[in-house]
Amino acid sequence: MTAPGYISANELYRLPEAKRRLGMGRHSFRLLRQVGLPVLKVGRNVYIEGSAILDAMKRAAEQQAGNGQGGAS
Repeated sequence: MTAPGYISANELYRLPEAKRRLGMGRHSFRLLRQVGLPVLKVGRNVYIEGSAILDAMKRAAEQQAGNGQGGAS
């Protein structure tokens, strides 16, 4: 599936595709890197495992909730 917003835990994504699917720009994606999102560099390409993206999203949401910056009520 290639729908925006859809990340499969069992797939590998190139960085631009991961950002597109998540609807994130550089700054927002940097937040995921700060909470420990690992990237795989092969030559000039950067890849990210779907399971790592999902884990980092959860950590970022928990961190924001802990800082009183939570989103929806």
